[in-house]
Amino acid sequence: MASNQINSVSGQPRNYHKASADRMIDFQKFARRYEISNDFAVKLRGLEGYEFVFICDDSGSMNTPLGDAIYSHENQPTRWDQLKKIVSIVVDLASALDPDGIDIYFLNRQPILNVRSSAELGNVFAMLPEGSTPIVPVLRQVLQEKHCQIHERKLLILLATDGVPTDEDERPDINTLKEVLMHERIPADRVPVTIVACTDDEYSMEYLNNWDKTIPNLDVVQDYRSEQKQILDCQGKDFPFSFGDYIVKILMGGVDSWFDDLDEKKVELKNNGRSNAATGESSKDRLNKAFAAKLRGLEGYEFVFICDDSSSMITPIGEITDPFASLPTRWEELKKIVSIVVDLASTLDPDGVDIYFLNREPIFNVRSSAELVNIFKIPPRGSTPIVPVLRRVLQDKHQQIYERKLLILLATDGVPTDNHERPDINTLKQVLRRERFPTDRVPVTIIACTDDEDSMEYLNNWDKIIPNLDVVQDYRSEQKQILDCQGKDFPFSFGDYIVKILMGGVDSWFDDLDEKKVELKNNGRSNAATG
Repeated sequence: MASNQINSVSGQPRNYHKASADRMIDFQKFARRYEISNDFAVKLRGLEGYEFVFICDDSGSMNTPLGDAIYSHENQPTRWDQLKKIVSIVVDLASALDPDGIDIYFLNRQPILNVRSSAELGNVFAMLPEGSTPIVPVLRQVLQEKHCQIHERKLLILLATDGVPTDEDERPDINTLKEVLMHERIPADRVPVTIVACTDDEYSMEYLNNWDKTIPNLDVVQDYRSEQKQILDCQGKDFPFSFGDYIVKILMGGVDSWFDDLDEKKVELKNNGRSNAATGESSKDRLNKAFAAKLRGLEGYEFVFICDDSSSMITPIGEITDPFASLPTRWEELKKIVSIVVDLASTLDPDGVDIYFLNREPIFNVRSSAELVNIFKIPPRGSTPIVPVLRRVLQDKHQQIYERKLLILLATDGVPTDNHERPDINTLKQVLRRERFPTDRVPVTIIACTDDEDSMEYLNNWDKIIPNLDVVQDYRSEQKQILDCQGKDFPFSFGDYIVKILMGGVDSWFDDLDEKKVELKNNGRSNAATG
């Protein structure tokens, strides 16, 4: 009954959302409260966009007292008490990085989902642990239930246990857990795992520490005092390692090898004091005349924007230099791009822009960016069904294509998924190659809101072989590639970037900007690159 009550508490509406700036305020408060060093805090920001799962061992052995000499025998905290403390801090920290909160699974009771505050944990940890240690079936349950989301957002699994895993007959079974960790996290680099060892049993620590060395994206962490001793023995007595830093190591150990190295080799601290706020680089949105002249070629086109509103779009973008700086998310950056496109397109087409989404209903004839405010307030959630949405657009616009050319802008950060939420790249490729009739009347630009190397590899390959298709990365990446080719004095503002998004599938001149020298004929106030 208690478990059901907790589920109802955590079952908040799925559109629960805190603005990134508000979450960074919470994050800063948290870091100060638990004395997290700036170096650790900067690296911790790398978890934004992850999904968090904590698997808690609630077997009978978790009632074992810790044996800490500072407590009287009667008041000895148990391993269960210590686990509650760790989970509580992780929940409050994770909620500052992920508005969905954290899912908590147990070995002998039902999970509780979307926990956003440690206050929600009181009832479940009031129930004393009892039962065996069936880690493997619970870990497999998590991997199965999160299978589809792994392609949208990386999944961080924290497993806290004090015992040897057992099979269905409650017999020790270490090898199956090793096999799951080695072969059933697919792909392993998107499912990092930290094992929090709530034990000092030498046999258990021996095989766990061996796994730590041989299994990728796995870190094994002991209790705070043991970790602190090992790290200070390696780094020196003045190395900052608070209990808050210990929590960060639990979270980051399977993600960033820097943390795994802390007790093995010297590391460098770059932000040991207070960080200064990162200064944003301002760029003018003014168009250079050569770009503006070509943009007029879109007059008479119909405009459709397909926006990826899948869960992974909450991932922050940009390099973190200040642990408490609020970085925009991919969703916020997409709003900026769509807003400028809408205002620009409305000067070329009085009908405005039709905007389709992957997981919500479209909005039509948008003529002003002011109309986008409410729709972008709803946080992104769901999978990446690009193909059915693209086919819907082609079907909806089939008749108009013979009257007016149709420009489709597709912004996405993930691998397209099929009806069963499995990755399906080939079908999208086939639609782009064979279902745009005729291709030259339906140019497409794919805005890749990702730096994933595998995704960029196949997208860049499509850019070369599929006609009337251009693939565009984020502004800074495009700017770097273009300036490397055209020279540092080549004018390429954020406004020019928007024009490249609009024109890339229409005019090969834009597709060539990062490949060969081009001539600017109407440069106006900008200094031309001399070819």
